[in-house]
Amino acid sequence: MRTKTALLYALLLVTGIIIAVNFLSNRFFFRIDVTEDQRYSLSKATRRIIKSLEEPVTVTAYFSENLPPQYANLKRDFKDMLTEYQSLSKGMVAYEFIDPAEDEAKEQEIMQKGIVQAQIGGREKDEFKIQKAYMGAEVQMGNNSEVISILQTTQGMEYFLTTSIKKLSVQEKPLVGFLQGNGETGSDQLGHLVHGLSVLYDVQPVTLTDST
Repeated sequence: MRTKTALLYALLLVTGIIIAVNFLSNRFFFRIDVTEDQRYSLSKATRRIIKSLEEPVTVTAYFSENLPPQYANLKRDFKDMLTEYQSLSKGMVAYEFIDPAEDEAKEQEIMQKGIVQAQIGGREKDEFKIQKAYMGAEVQMGNNSEVISILQTTQGMEYFLTTSIKKLSVQEKPLVGFLQGNGETGSDQLGHLVHGLSVLYDVQPVTLTDST
């Protein structure tokens, strides 16, 4: 009799724990990062930018439905990351997911904005199939927006999202000068570096003249 009672209490305890975990997971988003590359951890730079937001940001993620497993995982990871941004910003970041294929007019609209329609492959019932899909996003702040044309891997996902938010939130770009005229490498020879810096900085050449 005692054994049956103990088993009943144990069963009730386990059931209670499961119910509590489900309740908490639905109300609060949390995730413990145990991966070696910390792909679920936001960088300090991202945390600083998100916490300092003064205007609301809306991220509209355009993802097709019924994606192959690897791309469905990408969609899930992007949603998880957006949830982290939302939580960290204390509501300043909002997001929604839209399947462009459900609205032909919307599909044409986002393609004009720069969202790419990609052709992706996946195995279905022992067959390899090619399908068209959307995996991009639009980041809006006020009347301005930045487009992430396509997300193909989790690597770089945070960079593209945070950079878009930073670009929209910067009122005046800090000035960065490239020295030239005294044997230094010219800015025209540092194309990729200059292009990367110009996203967040006003890059200008600075000419030094030899007055001696």
